[in-house]
Amino acid sequence: MCLVCVVALTACGSSSRSILYSGTWSPGQRHLITDAEARRDGRLNQADWIQQVAIHGIGHRRARFSNLSTAEFRRRLAVAASKYDFTVEKVRFLKPKPRQLAPLVVVRTTKYLAFSQAIGAIERSVDPGRSHPAFEAFYLEGQDERGIPFVIVENEWRGQRYGGQWARSEALFPGPHG
Repeated sequence: MCLVCVVALTACGSSSRSILYSGTWSPGQRHLITDAEARRDGRLNQADWIQQVAIHGIGHRRARFSNLSTAEFRRRLAVAASKYDFTVEKVRFLKPKPRQLAPLVVVRTTKYLAFSQAIGAIERSVDPGRSHPAFEAFYLEGQDERGIPFVIVENEWRGQRYGGQWARSEALFPGPHG
């Protein structure tokens, strides 16, 4: 009996790939997100975020952000990577037209659930000024070990504040959604 409990708990752990295929729920219906769909959703989310940041940079010129140096941001991200067990695959600093920096970060991990649950802490560790963010926008994409997105969070603070999230399964959403 105890062996069955240990096996069941291990299978439910944050690195179990089954969580990637447990699906999301819309009213009365479960939707399983395939690998191909997750790749497409990741590309579309990233492209839309880049476009929206550029549009808001043009329309809301007066807002100012303290912008950490890129070196300090990378240092803080490296500390978070060590603490939360992920590998940084890509860091790109957009210079939205015509304004300030907006980091786009892509990471990889096999700790899917643990990473998703830590996203708020990760965001605070790279930009602790949530009431006065250091950057006008921030994009964070978590990928599995094969480079397939499993969670995305995106924020914009220039003009009308905006935030969004996407996940391959209900359990991987970092915050409430609906």
